[in-house]
Amino acid sequence: GFLATEQRCGSEAVPLAERAVAIARGADDLRALAWALLSLGNSLSAVGRFEDARTHLEEALALAEQTGQRPAAELAEHVLAGCYYETDNRPEAMRRAEHCIISARASGNLRALSGALVSQGWMKEDVGDYTSAMDLFQEALECTRQAGDFSFIAGVLRTIGHCLFIQGEFEQARTYFEDSLALGDPVQHEPEAWLASTLMGLSNLHFELGDYTTARALLDKALRSSAAPNDVTDWVSYTMLQAGNLARAEDDRCAALRCFHKALGAALSIGDVIRCLEAMAASLDDHGETHEAVVMLGSADKARGGTGRVVHPYQRQRYAQQLEALKVALGQAAFAGAWAEGVALPVEEAKSRALEAAAALLSANDLGR
Repeated sequence: GFLATEQRCGSEAVPLAERAVAIARGADDLRALAWALLSLGNSLSAVGRFEDARTHLEEALALAEQTGQRPAAELAEHVLAGCYYETDNRPEAMRRAEHCIISARASGNLRALSGALVSQGWMKEDVGDYTSAMDLFQEALECTRQAGDFSFIAGVLRTIGHCLFIQGEFEQARTYFEDSLALGDPVQHEPEAWLASTLMGLSNLHFELGDYTTARALLDKALRSSAAPNDVTDWVSYTMLQAGNLARAEDDRCAALRCFHKALGAALSIGDVIRCLEAMAASLDDHGETHEAVVMLGSADKARGGTGRVVHPYQRQRYAQQLEALKVALGQAAFAGAWAEGVALPVEEAKSRALEAAAALLSANDLGR
């Protein structure tokens, strides 16, 4: 179950972990049950079932502490931090990450320590505290190097590359992405999922540089390299968002709308929903739905502000230009009205409304085939 999860094979990981839990419960083996529940929670988290994952992980944590299995307890808390983060309970996510960091530092559990540091770094990154995020990521990198785990070294290198990328430091980001790929050779036992994610980072980077041909080639390679991309919802959202951006940049508006519809439909975490709503807004505007585009942006902006997230430096100019163009297209008064409507619309309702609007356009224009 653990192995299938790391290879992004969610359809295999969940039933394997469920079988492990059933066997451990049947044997009345609490130590084995703690690890089986940890595997199940880990696999459910990977496919976006965060609430279910939390239930099993909390039980795993309690059993691990009861049976004196500190490594299992630390790993459970590390994954729990991610689940709370994805369901937008930031205070609890930060508390779990901090507790895991303290415990893992004391025990020397480098894998749990690295994971918790990265989780904490993501939370700092979201709110624009890039200096703190980079410090946490660099410490995580040192932990993974001490542990000698190629896959986790590659993963943290990619994470640092992404942090530099969103700050607009493209050349530095490229170095980290390429260093991650160098460790991603199958000879080095690198799981394909890590390799695919790094290729996606490079695809995004080349897209921002305006090299759409290279960006598309890297996207295609990432999809071929992924063990089972359709098993993991965040992977579907991530790749389809990039595919839509490329289609729109190449003026294939029909394909862009189709891709954004798939991306938004697969988005589960609040951060992914915000990103997809903003992309969908641009596509709706392309198809003449300018009012709806502004509504989606208003809802996304309210959700971003409510969670403390910021528009990252590499996006700021484009985001400002998008808003200004919509103000010109609608006029100040109509724009203000649509924006207020969006601000009053909960982000999950905005997601449903955007999906319905896109589906109607696809149906009306026979674009969904």
